[in-house]
Amino acid sequence: MKEKRLYLFTLIIFTFFTLVLFWPIFFGKVNLNGHLLVSFYAIFGENLPFKDTGWDQLRIYFPFYKITLDTLRSFSIPFWNPYAFSGHPHFADFQTAVFYPLNILGLVVSQITFWHILRITPTIFASFFTFAYLRNLKLNPIASFFGALVFGFSPFIITWGEEVVMSPHSIVYLPLVLLAIDKLQGKFRRFYFLTLVFSVCISIFAGYLQTTIYLLVLAFFYLLYRAKSLNLELKFYARTISGILMGIIISFIQLLPSVELFFNSQRSGVDFSSVVKSYLLPPISLITYLAPDFFGNPATRNHFLGGNAQYYEAILFVGIAPLLFSFFSLIKKRDSLVIFFTASAVISLLIVVDSFFSRFFVSLPIPLVSTAIPHRILFVPAFSFAVLGAIGLDFWMKNKKVSLAKTIAFFVFLFVCIFVYLAYEAGYFSSAVSFTPELAISARNLVIPLGVFALIAFTTIFIRNRKYAAVLIILVTVANIFYFSNKYLSFSEKKYVFPKNEALEFIIKNQGIHRTFFVGDRKFSNNFATQYAIFNPEGYDSLNNHSYSNFVFETQRLPKDYIALRRSDAELGFKDHLDTAFNDEGKRKLLDILGVKYLVVEGEDRNIVSNFNGFIKVFEKGEVAIFENETAFDRAFLASDWQEIDKEDVFLNGKAEIISYEPSKVVIKTDSPEPKFLVLTDNYYSGWKAKIDGQKAEILRPYSTFRAVEVGLGEHQVEFYYDSDIFKLGASLTLLGILALFVIVLKSGLLSVLKK
Repeated sequence: MKEKRLYLFTLIIFTFFTLVLFWPIFFGKVNLNGHLLVSFYAIFGENLPFKDTGWDQLRIYFPFYKITLDTLRSFSIPFWNPYAFSGHPHFADFQTAVFYPLNILGLVVSQITFWHILRITPTIFASFFTFAYLRNLKLNPIASFFGALVFGFSPFIITWGEEVVMSPHSIVYLPLVLLAIDKLQGKFRRFYFLTLVFSVCISIFAGYLQTTIYLLVLAFFYLLYRAKSLNLELKFYARTISGILMGIIISFIQLLPSVELFFNSQRSGVDFSSVVKSYLLPPISLITYLAPDFFGNPATRNHFLGGNAQYYEAILFVGIAPLLFSFFSLIKKRDSLVIFFTASAVISLLIVVDSFFSRFFVSLPIPLVSTAIPHRILFVPAFSFAVLGAIGLDFWMKNKKVSLAKTIAFFVFLFVCIFVYLAYEAGYFSSAVSFTPELAISARNLVIPLGVFALIAFTTIFIRNRKYAAVLIILVTVANIFYFSNKYLSFSEKKYVFPKNEALEFIIKNQGIHRTFFVGDRKFSNNFATQYAIFNPEGYDSLNNHSYSNFVFETQRLPKDYIALRRSDAELGFKDHLDTAFNDEGKRKLLDILGVKYLVVEGEDRNIVSNFNGFIKVFEKGEVAIFENETAFDRAFLASDWQEIDKEDVFLNGKAEIISYEPSKVVIKTDSPEPKFLVLTDNYYSGWKAKIDGQKAEILRPYSTFRAVEVGLGEHQVEFYYDSDIFKLGASLTLLGILALFVIVLKSGLLSVLKK
């Protein structure tokens, strides 16, 4: 009972800390960078100060959740997004996380409220689960609380949650997986077997497969380590490995469609190894373990670390105190568990920091290794240092005669080395002294870390009651976390979160099923249209359909190295030099074939568009104008040819009328005096099928990416509908997995009863 009260108390404290961390949401603010949205993108016409953070939340995750929640509320599965990429597989896109259990709450609350649930739960889950794991290691409550706080509120959790909302959700179940592995060392325990199964399954459903794979790899080596160090029987291997495999099988309903999309995306067809290598961290970035903002911070718009990795992708900092006690545990305790987590942290860092080893690793022809940036693995050292720090603090509290003097001296040496480095860079060891702005930023951002270290050192040396000292260290750690988080997190007024204006209202009212194209780089990002239910030919997604991207890029005659660089985008090529773009036959053809009825332009671009034939201005307000493209194709039309379509191929003597348009089903009525091809300029993807007058028909693929069927003369009704075979296979395997799990649990229950 006492232990249960302890768990309840820590859960309340972690929840309280989280709510304090996100306090602005209780005063009407939204944890989304709305200031960036309405100020950077000219169509919104604002000029507010904003932090340079949270881009992908705006460009991917928040708009995509609009599709997910709206469809789930109608008790359907959101298989298809008709608003991006001229149609895009939504459910199969792993990061949409359609089956993540928390989505149930999205059925009864608003999109913004649900967004806040997604944002605040990772810190609570990660902290509480880590606390449970550390208590099972027999660490004292204070040390367990410390380690849980360090991981749950780690800069990795905070920054990745601010940039990629689902990423933390895929890793917070790591402590539960390790706890379940430990609990299954003796007899079979149904509760912990189910914990293992569903922790793996839910991590997969959280929608960030790369981090889940790293989690599973760490869990596998952890069970091998436990089995060897404790001389466990083969039954342990059977229990744990079967639990992990069961979790994977139950998630097949999501995994199989997502794997299929991966192999049909740009990432599987283009060599990204050179791009991935450019994101490896320079070794000098290891300094940020002591000072997270040594190279600046994007929130203050002064980040200057070399390489392509963004700030959150290069986040190493875990806090001064956990790092200090981690080194202390390695020096003083050095048992097998300490060595395991030390090795886990070191190997993970070797994969990320630029070296011969890391370049060799990312060159391996393995999916998600050679095609994805490796920084997602940095949660492993974050968790490892949290565990090591807790072990070190526990050992220090229990052994009164053990001193931190050597560890503190080592950290003093590290800080001295950093100051020597700054002096060297400033030229103090030569005749020419030049203290650049970057060096000033580095020196300034050393003040707080140095102060925190001094306070921790003072506490450990001069406060004799180590329990009081540990509590003070935790308070310093909390203050450090809140300072870091307040600096990075963005909050905006609700009125700045995807607001509507007259231009957008005009499009929504008049678009029908035609597409709208926003001209220029700072007018409207690719996936914003999804939030407004505006049909858009462009898109931004790491798993975009390569047949459509290839069509768009090849029509513009772009080189392959450009395609690799823009692997997540499908763009029509009108960002700059509009006069050149409109004179480009391929780019102009894209607008027409894709049925782009409206062009939204701003500023001087209005005059450029006016100079070209076929565009009529239909709206103007302030700096924004909307032009109608008179030569745009209809979304559905009859044609004499289907492979490559030109104006002369369009059959004008027949009729193709869309009588019903839904994301996963399009019904078209045709009437033609002779056999023709019905073309629908929506993307084809595996799962789309067709019927003509109720009879199955073969789908043809104009330009290898659209949908077409051959129709006879007279009137016909054509139905394109989404019916994925790979989804049905995955669902069947998931049901089999659930049934097998039920049998295993039921059998174990009967056996335990019989034994009694």
